[in-house]
Amino acid sequence: MIGRILRYAVALLFAGTSPVLAQVDRVSPAFQLTHFEKVGNDYFYRYRLVGRGSGAERISDVYLQITQPVTPSRPRASPIRGVFLFDALARESPPPQFGHPPLRIATPPNWSAAIYLQGVLSWGADRWAMGPNHGVLPNEVLEGFELISPALPALRRFRAVPYRPVATLVDDPAARDTTWILHTGVVLAPGWEASLVTGAYLMEQVRLACDSHLLENCGRYLRLSDDVIEAENRRNDRAYNRALDVFAAFLKEDKGSHRNATFVLSVTIDALRKRTPSQRSS
Repeated sequence: MIGRILRYAVALLFAGTSPVLAQVDRVSPAFQLTHFEKVGNDYFYRYRLVGRGSGAERISDVYLQITQPVTPSRPRASPIRGVFLFDALARESPPPQFGHPPLRIATPPNWSAAIYLQGVLSWGADRWAMGPNHGVLPNEVLEGFELISPALPALRRFRAVPYRPVATLVDDPAARDTTWILHTGVVLAPGWEASLVTGAYLMEQVRLACDSHLLENCGRYLRLSDDVIEAENRRNDRAYNRALDVFAAFLKEDKGSHRNATFVLSVTIDALRKRTPSQRSS
């Protein structure tokens, strides 16, 4: 229990700011998608954590962005395996700034999961400052991270963080050297529920794909996203559908971009087609 309380403090310190689809945002990322499929109305994701770095430093926390707009009902998260500690977004009062899609979460043994107010899903290893640490050493592999959600698949940022006791970070200048690396990247994970997607969400996914070098001809994709947003803002269904058609046609011809990015944009376009501006309440 003491180890989990310590994990809360460390997590709050860092929590902020068909076939398997390959992941290429890093040559060999620390947090990797190993299985993806659609089962009924839900999407199933399985991940593994691969130890990176040198020496005996263990990756002991993984943070995954899961934000979506706040909805009238509180977000739902339920564990399907392992320890789930709390969902701050669902319990906070007054209503939080962020929501998250419905999630079922699986956690490896000796790890636990929690959702923080910044809209971050955290998986963390049980650990004690001067005792056992169940994090992952360099070149070790840990399976058992799973998510199930009806939300659209999206590109989401992750961080895999080595553990160093807070006292060490404060008191030992050597602990702040460049060997302490935050392993960051982008992975396929639950995005927004289909009933919430907008042109701005499409633009967000385009920008993230471009920032991660998963799309070619980013200028064209950004302009096409702007066209969707403009028609959406004018509540012009005809221009909106035409903008989506042009985007979809360009996407179909794109043979050079990464398939995770083109897959995410394709399912987003399909969802946007079902929600024309005149059909939305606002």
